[in-house]
Amino acid sequence: MRTLATKLTIWYISAFTGILAISFVAMYYGIDGIFSYRIDQDLIEDIEEFRTYYDEGGVEQVKLEIQREVQLGDLSREFIRLLSSDGEPIFSSDMSAYLSPPVEFGSLEKVLHGEEQLQTVHRTTMEGEEADEYTFREITGILGDGLILHLGESTDEKQEIMETLLYSFVIVLLVVLPFAGFLGWIVAKNAVKGVVEVSHVASRIHKGQLDERVTIQPDEKEIADLASTFNSMLDRIMTLVSEMRDMIDNIAHDLKSPLARIRIISEETLSKTDSSTEQAQAANDTIDECDRLMKMINDSLDVTEAEVGIGVQGKDKIDLSALVSDACELFRPVAEQKNISLVSGVEPGCTIVGVEHVLQRTVANLLDNAIKYTDDGGEVALAMNYQGDEISITVSDTGIGISQSDQKKIFNRFYRCDNSRAREGCGLGLNYTRAVARALGGDVSLTSHIDRGSSFTLNLPANPAV
Repeated sequence: MRTLATKLTIWYISAFTGILAISFVAMYYGIDGIFSYRIDQDLIEDIEEFRTYYDEGGVEQVKLEIQREVQLGDLSREFIRLLSSDGEPIFSSDMSAYLSPPVEFGSLEKVLHGEEQLQTVHRTTMEGEEADEYTFREITGILGDGLILHLGESTDEKQEIMETLLYSFVIVLLVVLPFAGFLGWIVAKNAVKGVVEVSHVASRIHKGQLDERVTIQPDEKEIADLASTFNSMLDRIMTLVSEMRDMIDNIAHDLKSPLARIRIISEETLSKTDSSTEQAQAANDTIDECDRLMKMINDSLDVTEAEVGIGVQGKDKIDLSALVSDACELFRPVAEQKNISLVSGVEPGCTIVGVEHVLQRTVANLLDNAIKYTDDGGEVALAMNYQGDEISITVSDTGIGISQSDQKKIFNRFYRCDNSRAREGCGLGLNYTRAVARALGGDVSLTSHIDRGSSFTLNLPANPAV
């Protein structure tokens, strides 16, 4: 996918190339017109000069000047002829090399009426055994007393200059375009740096760093307006989230006391009642439900604390390799009870700064879910790798899998898939795991296929070994 900077660069190069091409075309045809105008003016001036010669010395003076012109000129690139009123040559330069027919008589009639005829003619000349075609600009004009002068000058030199100009433009374009592209890239990157910063801040906010804000650059009004609006939106969202969390936390705290009283009353009832009676069974069920609700409330409060970084970002260096290995050994008997193969591959020497019991609980959530949703005879595999400055812990299973629609919500608080509601749990484990991962500067991701299993990958920033 093309970035905005790339698109701006392409637009810049396209605009630059278009303007350069339009400028060259205008210049090319302008120069071509100037050359053509000058050639026509030279021919007209030649006619005027020969008229002066004719007025001064008659036909003989004209012939003398024609001879002089022949001696100085290039016979393959120009010619001069003196014609009678019926178009018959009276005197001319050497025309033996020209294969093209002479001027048409129809144009001579206009000339005899005092109208000079300018025209472009393609003529073929023989040089040795080779025939070459040249483009001539020719003029036919009357000198006086029925004498007509026919002049022709090759425009080949002009064409050579124009071709050289065209080649020069192509070379300049090929040389300049890379520099224009580089300059366009710099300009585009500078133009979108504010948008990129907004994107980076949004990405960090997505990972849980809700206190991030975009730096406002006052010299860039549009970007400054965008950043200001974005920051105002974040402040509003933070206020709403904070109010919602406070409300949920207050409700959770307020529920603890009545639940504790209900539990105490149920315990007192159970102690005074025969354990085989329905009243004792009801008391037992009430105690179990109170415990479940208390756990749910405590877990919800833990998630809230993890989301704001409370109790997660410790200062102690933890041997994460040993912690993960211990977690695997702890869950191995649980896996064996379900005839599930638990395979682990832990890279030694990985350390991280954090709180040990928080990390233990985070890894345990992934292992517990994998074993819980894998049927008897399945397999759960844990792989831990250290790459550069990141540690990845991947827990894969061959369980029931998660649908595409559920994968988008699986990390939400209290969310449980339809096929998991029959199993024990309250939908907070993965939410807690993600909150801890993001609070530590990492994240957790999922790939899953129905009836083929799931794979959760926990990525955490690594710290060098002690």
